[in-house]
Amino acid sequence: MARSWLDGLTKNWADLTENDSDPKLRPVSLPIPPAEAVPWVVSVINHLNRWKLDSVDPSAGTIHAIHITILWRFRDDVHIRIEPEGNGSRVFAHSQARLGKADLGKNAQNLRELTDALREGMKSLTR
Repeated sequence: MARSWLDGLTKNWADLTENDSDPKLRPVSLPIPPAEAVPWVVSVINHLNRWKLDSVDPSAGTIHAIHITILWRFRDDVHIRIEPEGNGSRVFAHSQARLGKADLGKNAQNLRELTDALREGMKSLTR
């Protein structure tokens, strides 16, 4: 999905979508099944600065994390869904600001940080 520079001024959320023009805003495929992927994703999030876990439901394959901004300590809710994909898993996510009608692109930045960390961590999974 093509994004406009106006997105950061007109919405306070972002999603990982299959057809996003930014490859960092696409779902992440993992070479492990969901039962292993959920705790693995939790461990990745635990190593990210200004992220904290709110809840984890391994049976549903869902994780709720909170990203806290540096300056004003705003909280963004990041809902992560892990689904089966062949012999592995696929990670989808939605990040949304709790306040305001515009996020200046912060939620897309949250998801880029998450996907970068997942892809970097995946290098250890494939060795």
